[in-house]
Amino acid sequence: MNTYPRLLRRVQAVLVDSIIIPVVLLVVLLLVNVFGVENIYVKIAALFLPLLILEPGLVSLTGGTIGHHVIGLKVVNSRTNNNINIVLASIRFIVKALLGWLSFVVVLTSKKHQAIHDYLTGSIVINKSSDGLPSEEALTERIIEESGYVYPSKMKRTLIILMYNIILFVCVIFVVDKFLSRNCLEHDLCSNSDHLLGNVISVVWMICVALLIVFGWQGKLPGGKRKKQA
Repeated sequence: MNTYPRLLRRVQAVLVDSIIIPVVLLVVLLLVNVFGVENIYVKIAALFLPLLILEPGLVSLTGGTIGHHVIGLKVVNSRTNNNINIVLASIRFIVKALLGWLSFVVVLTSKKHQAIHDYLTGSIVINKSSDGLPSEEALTERIIEESGYVYPSKMKRTLIILMYNIILFVCVIFVVDKFLSRNCLEHDLCSNSDHLLGNVISVVWMICVALLIVFGWQGKLPGGKRKKQA
C-alpha cells in the first residue's frame, strides 16, 4: 500500500534540486564559454536541455528528480503506480515552476496529499519504502470530509477561499501603502527598515494564504462553514 510523505519532506526534495540545478547550469555555461560557443540557439539549448533532463526527464524515466531520490520519494501515476510519461512530467514541471510554493499548499488539504501540479497531471508523490519510517512520515489517505458534518460544495468552498484572499490582498496593499516609505514606494529607494518590513509582510501574507486555503477547504471559514448533521 502506498504511503505519502509529509509536506516537509517534499520541500526538502525541492531544496536539494534547487541546489543541484543551478550548479549544473553554471557548469554548462562555463563549458559553453570555454569552448567558445557563439551560436545563440546552441546557448539556449545548452541551458534548457539540462533543465529538462533534470526535472521532467528524470521524473519520467526514473520516477523522480535527484531531490526525490535523495529524500526517498517517488512520483507515480495515481491510477497505475507506474512512472508518468514525459508529456505529463513536462506539464507537471511547468505548473510547479509557475505556481511555486502556492502549488504545495494544497498538499495539506487533498486526499492523496497532492499538490496542484500533481492534480493536473494525475500524479502522486509516495515514499519509496515505508520500512523504518515513523508513522508521521508514512501518511495514509487523508479524510477530507469528516462524518457527522454537511460540507459546502467544492465550488462554494473555492469561491469562499478566493473571496477571502481578495480581501487579504486589499489589506496587504493598505499595510504596504501605510507603513512603507514614499521613497520606497514611488522611487524604489528603500531603506533597510523598508526591506525588513517588506519581507515580514511577504512572509505573513504567504502564511495567511496557506491558512485560508486549508481552513476554507475544511469548511471552517465564515460564509462557507460545515454544519453538523441533525
